[in-house]
This record gives sequence, structure tokens and C-alpha cells, in this order.
Amino acid sequence: MVNAQEWLDSKYPTAGIKAGVKRIGGPKQNLKNIIGIGQDLFSVFIKNRPLTSLLSNVINDGAIENNISLEGPLSLKGFFNLEVLDIEGHKITALDISDCSQLLYLVVLTNIDFTGLDKIEKIFCSGNKLANLDFLKTINPTNLITLRMDGNNFPARDLSCFTPFVKLERLYICNNPFYGSLKPLRNLKDIKGIGIAGTNIDNGLEYLPEEFFDVNAIASNLGLTGGYFTKTLTCSGKPAEQLENYKIENDPLRNYNWQAWKRDNQELINKAKEKIKQEELEGLIIKTLEWEVVAKEIKEFYEQL
Repeated sequence: MVNAQEWLDSKYPTAGIKAGVKRIGGPKQNLKNIIGIGQDLFSVFIKNRPLTSLLSNVINDGAIENNISLEGPLSLKGFFNLEVLDIEGHKITALDISDCSQLLYLVVLTNIDFTGLDKIEKIFCSGNKLANLDFLKTINPTNLITLRMDGNNFPARDLSCFTPFVKLERLYICNNPFYGSLKPLRNLKDIKGIGIAGTNIDNGLEYLPEEFFDVNAIASNLGLTGGYFTKTLTCSGKPAEQLENYKIENDPLRNYNWQAWKRDNQELINKAKEKIKQEELEGLIIKTLEWEVVAKEIKEFYEQL
């Protein structure tokens, strides 16, 4: 075992060097691998990022040597431009990333406070024995696109804690005691991959956003692959039973025939839409009544002056 802080301080000894680091951890690659990163290249252009942001991920001078295992607390004070931090497999007991306001991707094994880290896009924290979901409240919900948190020790609860993350493209919560319906994910219009196998989620396929059921026809015709175009659901229990007759093998874009399922369950989907509209209307009425009560109290207050 190597002391994590000592390793970091020796590798990046000065303030200037720390400020120039964009990535720490992850596998060391070379330019030949750029052939296999079409999905990342596509993301660079659609999100208007410079190509250097991709190349900095391909040529990783911040790779942690394969023959060492880091342990202990780790402070990244001074790493103001760090974009990627991957410390998976290392025994980091505490992590200070309060200076890393540019952080985009994080692979971590400890509970973290994300306050002030508004640019975080991807979080990987599977198999970390995390016991609560408090960290979700500190994440900027408008930027997060990937959340992988399979196999933790979270308390049993429904999926409403993910409702604010409207930009999510991938949500993997397998082997955790989540239960109930997929309904809280209904407004995640960009969702492309969902993992709920090994959970107690048992209903709500009809509430998934319509965009999830639409496979990109151009990508399919051109034989394009990659996570950007895929629409997959990894499930077990009742959802898997409901989708059994729609399963597809060896399709790079989907693992179920979503169009066929949608066609066969259109009545169920329509009922779900009507229910949502009714709930929204009832919510609007309740808010209106609440405002009327407040207005009445204000009026009575001024009349007593």
C-alpha cells in the first residue's frame, strides 16, 4: 500500500503543476485507441468542447501505476483544472475535491459532498458499500448525464430521488433495494440506458419517456453503434417478465423491441399519460388554493393595521 497523499504530492509537487493537471487515474492509453472512441468524439462535437478535451483523456499522463495501491485520505487542493478523477480500486478513506470546480467525471469509492462542483457530468460509485443517498442532494441536477451506483447498501426507497436529474442519459442502480415504479423517471427525456436488475422495481414501463422507445433510424440504417444511440434496459423480476416476448439478441442499439412493446401497450401508455395530466391539474388546483389562502391572510393583516 502507498500513502495516497504522499504519492500525489510527489507526482505533482508544485502549485503550477497541480493547476495544469486535467486527469488523474484511469488506464493509460495511446493514440491508436482513438479509433475506438467514436462515441466520445461525437460527444465532443455535440457539446461544443475542444478536441483537446478528448485527447487529454486518450493520452493520460495522470495514470496511476498498475503496481501500486493507494490508501488513506486524499486532498486535491490546488487542482483547479482537474476534469477526470478515477480512483476505483484504491482504498481512499476521505476525499477533498473542493478546489476541483472543473471536474466532469468521477470514479470514486467513498461518499462525497459535491457542493460547488457544478460541472460534474459522470459519477461512478458501484460496489462501494455506500449506506445513504445524501450525496445526491449536493449534485447539480442539470449537468449530470451518467450515474452508476450498482451494488451498494442504500436504504430501501422509491426512485423519486432521481426525478430532478432531467439530463440523465444513463442510470444504473442494480442490486440495490429500490422499489416501486419507474414513474419518477418519466421526465428524463434523454435517458438511453437504465439498469434496475436485482432491485424491487416491479412496474411503470408505460411511464418511461416516449423518446426512450424511439430507436434512431439513421443510426440503425447506417449500422452505427455506441452508447449515444443505444436504448437499453437491464431488468429482472416483473419488468423482465413483461418484456420477455420482446427480447432482442445481438442488436447493438437495443436489447428489446421497444417499438413493438409500445405498439402492443399503447392503451396502457395512454392511460398513464391521462393519469399524469390529471395529477398535474390537481397539483395546480392545490397551489391555486394555497395562494388564495395566503392572499386572504395578507389582506386580513393589512386591514388590521
